[in-house]
Amino acid sequence: MMNLNIGLIGENLKGWQSLLEQEGVSFSTVKNITDVNSVSVIIAGDGFDDNDLKEIKKYLEMGGAVLCSGKFFTELSGLQSKKTYVRYLWKGDNTKFIEIDLLDICSEAFLPKYANTLATDKNEPAVFVGDYGGGSVVVLPFDAGELILNVDTATRSFYASGNRLPFENVSMVSKGKLLRMVSIALEHLHHRRGIPYVHKWYYPEDKPTVFAWRIDTDYAQQEEIESLLKLINSNNIKTSWFVDTKSQEKHFSIFKRMNVHEIGIHGYEHESFMDYEQNIENIRRAIEVFSLIGMKPESFAAPYGKWNNGIARAVNECGFEFSSEFSYDYDNVPSFPIVGDRLMTLQVPIHPISIGSLRREPLFFYHHPKDNNHQVVQYIFDKIKLMRLSNLRMIDYARWWKKRSSLSLKISIEQDTMQIESQQKDSDHWIHITRPDGQESFCSIKPTIHLPLLKWSKRPVLQIPPSDIDRIRKYNPWITINRIEDYFHKLFRRGT
Repeated sequence: MMNLNIGLIGENLKGWQSLLEQEGVSFSTVKNITDVNSVSVIIAGDGFDDNDLKEIKKYLEMGGAVLCSGKFFTELSGLQSKKTYVRYLWKGDNTKFIEIDLLDICSEAFLPKYANTLATDKNEPAVFVGDYGGGSVVVLPFDAGELILNVDTATRSFYASGNRLPFENVSMVSKGKLLRMVSIALEHLHHRRGIPYVHKWYYPEDKPTVFAWRIDTDYAQQEEIESLLKLINSNNIKTSWFVDTKSQEKHFSIFKRMNVHEIGIHGYEHESFMDYEQNIENIRRAIEVFSLIGMKPESFAAPYGKWNNGIARAVNECGFEFSSEFSYDYDNVPSFPIVGDRLMTLQVPIHPISIGSLRREPLFFYHHPKDNNHQVVQYIFDKIKLMRLSNLRMIDYARWWKKRSSLSLKISIEQDTMQIESQQKDSDHWIHITRPDGQESFCSIKPTIHLPLLKWSKRPVLQIPPSDIDRIRKYNPWITINRIEDYFHKLFRRGT
């Protein structure tokens, strides 16, 4: 019998635990490995000692599978790695890991000896996938558990077919791509062992994705709000509105009658601050304004998409269901940020610019009433209807995700029969199973699952990234032009 459980070895594993919780796999820390089937894959963090190296060698000799960093692999194998600074990884000329188009890391990296897939921004091979020590390994040039904890921000360009690339200040590390890389690596290692890969699915039942539409009011006038709301209601779309209350106090009657829509807070002043005290004062003033008209906001989105420890602490203190800031994360499934030793309020990421590529990630976009462009909004709504995607408010998905996070599974497999132990039973939380032959299946969680009886289908072919995807990390003159325009616009406003 094989336990479908990820073993974690080493110290300081909070980042890895966060990644695996997002992925929805069973995991536990391990010390002594006596049976190769006690865990299906081992992840080795960079906080390792000599005993950890011995255990990994023993596990590989028994035919196990390991995901580790180049730094760990250097100590394990005695093979020299190249220490260098890497801005990003991308597909380069390789075909493996094709689903990873471009992953921003901006960190020190250890390129493993015999790396054979993906490339750095200097076009050096970056990842080793293959056999070692009697087992199978995937060696990344970094410790993903450490990298996921990075909370720095950077201005990033996003791909577009035209010459002018849109840009935004977002999380410096593309956490969604990092999670995807870890997911692909874990799936590959399970399949190398000839066993299925199983994880809790990211969406209710077997839905391929979900759609949510977020609206930040940002000084909008009443007629702009009314016009956008009319378009939304005519399409029967549920939306999530985030209100900067100081500019909207005269329009609150509109929000009170938005019965099917979510109404959250976008601050009192349309401003974000670095320190806890200013942020919590700004948020509490907004809550007070809401309470005066009998409304209780349960969600928050910081102005300009900013996130920092001060905002995180203030949001957590106010007890919101979730928060959403693309300077923490974007184009990803939800997660709980870690500040110090504490888990913060759930983050529900959105796409920071406009329509993203339609992959297996949440289709969460945002808009402002002042932006108008109703023809573009209608186009998106038509596309969502054509694809028959589920439309949720962001708070509905956040609540669903929290239930998913609390759903613990213990999974084992023997021949073609899978056993699942769970204390909870929830009909809309399903598992996703993939086989080494490239077939996949979705099913509800049951104590016993006979794999041959499931409905299997070939996994969908995901969109191949553009051959010139790396141009989004080359110099974008519009960033400089826009900053100059903003500078003179502020001067003009101060002078009037």
